[in-house]
Amino acid sequence: MGDFVRPEEMQSKLTAPALKSLDTGDLDDLYIYPAERVIEEEFRLDLDTDGYPGHLSLMFGLAQNAHMVAAYQQDYKRAVYLLVNQMGMNPHGHASMSAGGSSVVFGGKMPRAVTSLMNRWGRPGRVFRA
Repeated sequence: MGDFVRPEEMQSKLTAPALKSLDTGDLDDLYIYPAERVIEEEFRLDLDTDGYPGHLSLMFGLAQNAHMVAAYQQDYKRAVYLLVNQMGMNPHGHASMSAGGSSVVFGGKMPRAVTSLMNRWGRPGRVFRA
């Protein structure tokens, strides 16, 4: 998997209070790595050992597409930041929570912002006929 997201730089961007006090090693093991795996599976990225989607390797390898590589790296970093923040706010994956008369309803498994960032890089789903 890619090494685009470092725990040290993520701690300054976190909004979940519970995650700000974590050790960088714990943050990486418990949140960053799982978030990267969830993104890889959700968008069928099939990341190579260098962290780039296998189905885009030819396009990324061309010299004139260096801007696309940079765009992918930035979108991937932003998606991981967003997903880790959601994981910190809702660590148990509840659909809704209520406390003291107020309640919150969480969206689906993947935040909409992550979907909008990573859809362009993912492999399209397969359609099967019955």
